[in-house]
Amino acid sequence: MPTFAALLLCFIVFLAGPGLVRNVHSQSPPPSSIGRTIQVPLDYKNPALGKVPLYYELGAAFDTGKPVVFIIADGQQFYVTRGSIATLRKTIFGNDFNVVGIVGRGFSTEFTRAALDGVGHPDWLKAWQIFNSEQWVEDIESVRQDLVGRTGKILLYGASGGGTLVHEYLMHYGSHVARCYTESAAIPDLNRELRIDTDRFWEEIGAGDSDLQPMLLNVLKQHPAERTSILLALQRQHFFVHTEKLAAARADFIRGLDKGDLSVLERARKEYQVDAILGLFNSPTGMPISVRELEFIYPTGAFERLQTNRVDPYIESEYTFLKPLVELVNAGKIPPPSSQLAAVHQLNTEVFLIAGRWDEAVDYRTSIALAFSYPVHHLFIADDNHLFSKLNASGIRSRLMRTFLKYGLRSAEFNDALRAAESYRWQEQ
Repeated sequence: MPTFAALLLCFIVFLAGPGLVRNVHSQSPPPSSIGRTIQVPLDYKNPALGKVPLYYELGAAFDTGKPVVFIIADGQQFYVTRGSIATLRKTIFGNDFNVVGIVGRGFSTEFTRAALDGVGHPDWLKAWQIFNSEQWVEDIESVRQDLVGRTGKILLYGASGGGTLVHEYLMHYGSHVARCYTESAAIPDLNRELRIDTDRFWEEIGAGDSDLQPMLLNVLKQHPAERTSILLALQRQHFFVHTEKLAAARADFIRGLDKGDLSVLERARKEYQVDAILGLFNSPTGMPISVRELEFIYPTGAFERLQTNRVDPYIESEYTFLKPLVELVNAGKIPPPSSQLAAVHQLNTEVFLIAGRWDEAVDYRTSIALAFSYPVHHLFIADDNHLFSKLNASGIRSRLMRTFLKYGLRSAEFNDALRAAESYRWQEQ
């Protein structure tokens, strides 16, 4: 399950190299410049709320002879910004594509202002209406139609939360997509269906040292005012500490606090960006992030596990931030987030998914179930983590993505790339 801790790190490692998909071209006049603003509804289901501007950008002047690829980012990702698309085009795709990035509604003052109440505080019911993923999906579709017309086809690229949004778009508008590439994409409903645990922290510290569980309970009892910061530090720690050193780092942190040494917490607040996360969630940008997090965790049923006799840093931290939205769901004022995966079962879109066996944020088993929901797909499970460190260092990640987009799943070129990547594929021992 992708967590806000993983996604807010902005550790999006981009790919490089040339690529081309033939016969996926624009069928309407292109924008006159690389930046364009269109008017979209605040709420597509309630047009009476009015329209506001949505900005999208190309990486270079539009070329009708080149295919169109959308870089999809969701409400937790910050790398698609004004002025960034030219660089993303160069580093990810090269010069053979029309590359499009939408600056999402979560990063526009017109949208965030509309989600505030009369005194400038979040109106969480409005925030849900404006920032839920169906609105982002419709924004993608609005830009697609503006750029390539009603029948024009596009390519999609998304990683982590953006990858999940790609699949959400496919559930509604998959017939408009020729090929899509996603990494570490999660479908929360599958986590629940497969009974995949979203937080193994408690079991892991107990397996390593039986003293740590009661010790941590006591620490939290002794420092109630610091509870959220402590949990955030523990939840984020594995993104900063190598896997082989994580158990020792957790033990040192808990034992230090148990001895009354709060300096370990102060160091963790800085090193693990705890204060930055707290500040972000208390800002207007925190509204779209919170809505997106609700969509990720609520369908898994994780909140049903909250107990007083154990500590689940991820689940409890999420609940702390998302409580206003959870209460709206429980009161029946907003619908429980869910996905309609059955809608993709008949698509002929070519789908290439990469998953990491040791992914810290998205369980690879979810990717297996997701991949086999598509009739035309290939799943590559790498012996790698959420950032695909090995694949990036080797250049294999770039080659796989570019070759797929250029030639497709059934091509000899893609099969050659897969053979070159075979030593990086995870195999169960």
